[in-house]
Amino acid sequence: MFVEYRLAIPSTPVELKILFRNALHESRKLEQKNGGFYCSNGESSRVHVRKAQYHYGWDWGPLLLTCGPWRPVRVEEDLVELANLKIDYQFEAGQVELKFEADILNNDDFEMVFRDTKVQVIVNDGNTSYECMTAVEQSGVNAVGTIYIENPKLWWPINHGNQFLYDVQANLIENNRIISQCKRKLGIRKTQLVQTKLEKGKTFYFEINDTPIFINGCNWIPSHSFHSDTTKAHYQEWIKLIKDANFNLIRVWGGGIWEPDWFYELCDYHGILIWHDFMFACAMYPAYDSFLNNVKLEVKQQLTRLQKFTSIIIYAGNNEDYQIAEQLGKVKFPAQIIYEKILPRMVDEIIGDKAAYHWGCPYSPSDVGDIHQWNVWHGTQEKYQDWDKLIGRFILEFGMLAFANHQTLQEYITKLQYPQLQMMDLHNKAVGFERRLALYVMENVKVDTMDLENWIYLTQLIQSIGKENGKIMNVVGVLFGKSMIVIQ
Repeated sequence: MFVEYRLAIPSTPVELKILFRNALHESRKLEQKNGGFYCSNGESSRVHVRKAQYHYGWDWGPLLLTCGPWRPVRVEEDLVELANLKIDYQFEAGQVELKFEADILNNDDFEMVFRDTKVQVIVNDGNTSYECMTAVEQSGVNAVGTIYIENPKLWWPINHGNQFLYDVQANLIENNRIISQCKRKLGIRKTQLVQTKLEKGKTFYFEINDTPIFINGCNWIPSHSFHSDTTKAHYQEWIKLIKDANFNLIRVWGGGIWEPDWFYELCDYHGILIWHDFMFACAMYPAYDSFLNNVKLEVKQQLTRLQKFTSIIIYAGNNEDYQIAEQLGKVKFPAQIIYEKILPRMVDEIIGDKAAYHWGCPYSPSDVGDIHQWNVWHGTQEKYQDWDKLIGRFILEFGMLAFANHQTLQEYITKLQYPQLQMMDLHNKAVGFERRLALYVMENVKVDTMDLENWIYLTQLIQSIGKENGKIMNVVGVLFGKSMIVIQ
């Protein structure tokens, strides 16, 4: 699901067929062949397939295993293509050095004769253009060039400065004629995950352009079970909601998908930072050869695509897989080779120092680094009033559930009668949903009546108060954690 395939089409008439095997049957076959591995959401066979893991069901969504193309299928007829324009940059004494690489690809059936062939790269800030020209001698190699910009205009997160993006255009020129072209935006910024050793643990915060940034963020799960139904307009609306909530970071959660380009483009444009998990979540994953080869291909393609986006400041190896391993005790943890060897090496090779890498989300020891704080609602079900004691230096998940409003419920439940309706419970996948919610409501407010509309209001009231107490946890986390950053 996460890999793009390119196939040569013969010149004779051809019919293209795409055969999709049943994902559930295939994952179960792989599990039979390669062994079972524990997971905490969905069925265990999901870990063997590189498919969106939430399709197998999660505590927030249904089991809906999709099938078919979910990204555009296209025919390309360019004989020669300029591809994978990569820009690396380094700051040096008041200027920035831009280094360009681009692949020259040609159709297998077409022999290109390289005579007077060049790659031209133009960087434009709206007033000034910067240019370099590189001769090309053969296909299948990188064209490399360098540009220097004095006093570059920097890209900043929202509310810290402008989100300046340079226009970049690369042209493949043969005999003074452009035969292939690619365009992209370029944001220039410094980023660093600061982990300075303390008496207990390390700091955990980000600096952008040498400035510590206070993070107020949210988690991003997939927007749809059938993702091909979403459009750029949907994403524009959702990013606006995030801006209106005064968030400055989105965490792309590891049980979902590698998002479409327009998601990252919108974050670049609006100055929304991104914490990006790799697509592994809540499980013990295998590490047999064919699985690792699939993962390496996926990661190479996705990082090559994402290296052009300015907003991504950190990649994390997985969502809660180390937590699963810790809970299981002394068990084999095959995927450690992925999180601790393969992924950091590939991030370093493709992304370089433009984003940090963290083995997992979370990975730090409890209360001294990044944590998921689910001991309110999940876990030990502490009182939300005690959130100020359940602190960490960078809190990536916490929350409180509530009923959706009456109008929303009416859209999918035909006979709304009372809160304990079985159909209501079936639409919430969280373990112990009704009992947990009743615990927090009954402990904190006077319940005069159990009619549905009153119960909806009370659950939402507790959710809002609980979240407000969570903000206190964030402030305490900053004060006692000696950190500039905590994420809500």
